[in-house]
Amino acid sequence: MKKQKAKQNLEIVRIEIENMLKSGESINVTALAKRAGVSRSYFYRNKEAAQLVNQALKKEEHILKEHAGVVHIPEDIEEKMIDLRIEIMRLESENYNFDTYNSLTPNWYYKVLR
Repeated sequence: MKKQKAKQNLEIVRIEIENMLKSGESINVTALAKRAGVSRSYFYRNKEAAQLVNQALKKEEHILKEHAGVVHIPEDIEEKMIDLRIEIMRLESENYNFDTYNSLTPNWYYKVLR
């Protein structure tokens, strides 16, 4: 009877870990214990359960590394960013033209303006 209950608990833990990974929830003993209906100490006393948690943490780390830097930007924001980049390029070009003009203007011209 105890072995059957232990197997059931382990299977529940396995299922809950998969659910947490699929939903993108962070894997931690406290949340997992609550979802599986076991105590936190269960994971420290049961080596198989501890292994499942460690494997899940490694999977989670792999998933996070795999998706690092991948961000979905809505289309309207993407268009606005493109418009702003174009505006920046235009202003940089304009600034370059002013700098070029200023470098070609003789110093005495500025003295006359004062």
